[in-house]
Amino acid sequence: MNNSKGTVFLSTMIAMLLMILTGEAMYLMADQGVYAVKRLRLATQAKHLADSGLAIAFASLAGNFVTSSTWNGSISGFGGYTATASTSSGRTLVVATGTVQGVTVTSSAEVTPPSADIMDYSLAGSNVDFYLAAFNMVTATGSIYSEGNMTLDANATTSVISLTSPGNVNAGGTITVTGSGLITMGTATSNASLASYPTVDFAYYQNLAQNGGGTYVNGDVTYNSSNAMPSPAGGVIYVNGNVSITSDQTSTAALIVNGNLSISRGATTIVAPANLPAIVTQGAITISGIGANAADLTVTGLIYSGNDFTITGNHHNIMVTYGAIIARGNFVGNSSGFSQSALTIIYPTTTPAFSLNGITSGGSSQMAVESYNR
Repeated sequence: MNNSKGTVFLSTMIAMLLMILTGEAMYLMADQGVYAVKRLRLATQAKHLADSGLAIAFASLAGNFVTSSTWNGSISGFGGYTATASTSSGRTLVVATGTVQGVTVTSSAEVTPPSADIMDYSLAGSNVDFYLAAFNMVTATGSIYSEGNMTLDANATTSVISLTSPGNVNAGGTITVTGSGLITMGTATSNASLASYPTVDFAYYQNLAQNGGGTYVNGDVTYNSSNAMPSPAGGVIYVNGNVSITSDQTSTAALIVNGNLSISRGATTIVAPANLPAIVTQGAITISGIGANAADLTVTGLIYSGNDFTITGNHHNIMVTYGAIIARGNFVGNSSGFSQSALTIIYPTTTPAFSLNGITSGGSSQMAVESYNR
């Protein structure tokens, strides 16, 4: 009988212990569930604050794209956010953190600034370098631009660089101004915001040349005294190759070259038809020659080189009226010898300056969000 009572007592104690342990486990599980739900709620609220910080940073940058900026905000008794924008290696990252009762969540996004159209400039290139000898002159209205570095070297007292209306000089890299000649210009801005190149539809021009009354040449061509440049009614000369000009030429058509263009002698005059560029190339444009064998170029309209634009030698007279010179590669003006060379660009005063068939602006008036990381 005594053994039976002890057994019942022990069984009862064990059962009570198991009930206590089970109850404690259930309590802990319930408490952890409440904690998890509470933390999820706080994290969701912090996420909304982080996204709000991003939105406020976006609105500020869209109006004035100035990086190395910080934005802060809070809701009394609730939480707050901090957003920062920074640029490294040409990429801008906006990072925002939202905090509610010690719980912090981060949101980030990569953005790109509004970009100017490179055709907003009268002269532009990947790098722009002028080295002017005696009696050399560069005159341009509008402003000039270099995606990289720019050098303006008037190295003789009789060399002149005159940039006006407004004559500003912008470069994504550094700007070097040197020499004993006369240099006149507006504001010089290094590390400037990058401008975007346009998109050129060569297939559009080829179709005009082949099917719209233009002239199509499949292969290299030389325009000289025995092979004159045409002025087709369709308004386009399309050369599926390289072009060399070695004597006086005149045309009222847009010259579209799927290769390189070389002008080494004579006086070339091209007047672009309405709504078309004057000269467009896939490759480089080179103007060369010395003394009596120099090359003159007179153009009304836009000159666009898909590669470098190089002026070398001396005694050249290059005049671009109501147009611009845009090089997707380097622009190099290297005038040698004690002789006279002149480059003059008169940029259009209309707004927009260019509205050309076959060329789509590369500029953007709005900031863009490239990626969003939750």
